[in-house]
Amino acid sequence: MKNAFATVIFFTALCLYAADVIVEVRIPSGTTTEAIAEKYLKNASDIKEVRRLNKLLPKGGKELVESPFVNIPKNLLKEKVCDASAARPLVLTRKEKEIKWEKLPSGRRLFPGDGVMTSSDGSVRLGFLAGGSLFLGPDSLIFLKENEERPSASFLAGNISVDDIRVVSRGVKVQPARFAKYNINTSPDKNVRLSVHSGEIDVTAHKKTVKVKEGFGTLVAFGSVPEAPRPLPAGISDFNNLPGLKEGEKYHFQIASDDKFQNMISDKYLVSAAGVEAEKENLPPGGYYLRASLLSKDGFESRWSAFYYFVKGPESRDIIKVESITDLGDGVLEVKGSCKGMMSVVINGHPGKALEGDRFICEFLIGEAEIFTVFIQAQSDFFSKRYKKTPSNLWLPID
Repeated sequence: MKNAFATVIFFTALCLYAADVIVEVRIPSGTTTEAIAEKYLKNASDIKEVRRLNKLLPKGGKELVESPFVNIPKNLLKEKVCDASAARPLVLTRKEKEIKWEKLPSGRRLFPGDGVMTSSDGSVRLGFLAGGSLFLGPDSLIFLKENEERPSASFLAGNISVDDIRVVSRGVKVQPARFAKYNINTSPDKNVRLSVHSGEIDVTAHKKTVKVKEGFGTLVAFGSVPEAPRPLPAGISDFNNLPGLKEGEKYHFQIASDDKFQNMISDKYLVSAAGVEAEKENLPPGGYYLRASLLSKDGFESRWSAFYYFVKGPESRDIIKVESITDLGDGVLEVKGSCKGMMSVVINGHPGKALEGDRFICEFLIGEAEIFTVFIQAQSDFFSKRYKKTPSNLWLPID
């Protein structure tokens, strides 16, 4: 792994506190009080204490928690840092002070002192129990530790994507506003480059603080104060007409199975669009999301493009016949149609019903989304067809 393991990131995450400290833990939507007891507490019976601190928690264990935050005493939290997901193709881990590394599978929970190392084409997402996440690209090495505040990371070199986590690097402190997203890059010359993609960040070095807002970046030369914010490189807006690369520039492509890019399938820096076409060719049939950014020669990364949705599989436009799309109210659509030899149908993750005569019907929640995709498994192959909502509220086929 090329200068990969020279990339060392010492990661500090919120997990253990003094016994009298209350930790504000960000939880995912759809979490129940029963799940909080099992996932976050050393002893599930301590949920009673958590209820005392959080008056709005539902009484039933299987009822959903409405708040995105729950206050939990530090001494009740399990001693673990984060969950690993989308680890591919080769990501390794080891325990503190051990020498042997072993393969890190998706779903593994990591603890203070654990190390995580990606190969030259590896990547992994770490979702932290106290909120926030970190995406490690190729050639990265981190060690998880504990801290007294929000999740934070200190690292020496590399390029990482960060969501709502503090970073300290070579004397440079990066303090994001809640839910801020940014990219941070360091180089062999020990300079630190920060690109803010969402929210705003306070960057401090040598007692000087600079506020960097969305769409801007700053350079902190080693041993110096932060420079004035500068606009990020222009982003990519058209996948069919990619901007030409100047010397030292790279495309940053990501492919995921969801539009939030939580379940990452591929994450690569490439010097031509041909590389991403090769990645797409290796995918199994299905629907995928692609986005891209531009990494400049001096280490600043543009904001992500809007996602581009594509389907790997046979051309389906004339094979799937959609006869009606009906708005049932409350954000629910009903789609009826047919496809020769069909066996099953799924629309936007919602299974429909296969009827006699190769016909189907599916009701699903569309909400405010403006695109849906019909996926059909037929006897002969896998087919798909996309529809987009027009300004006049009509649903028309695209592709």
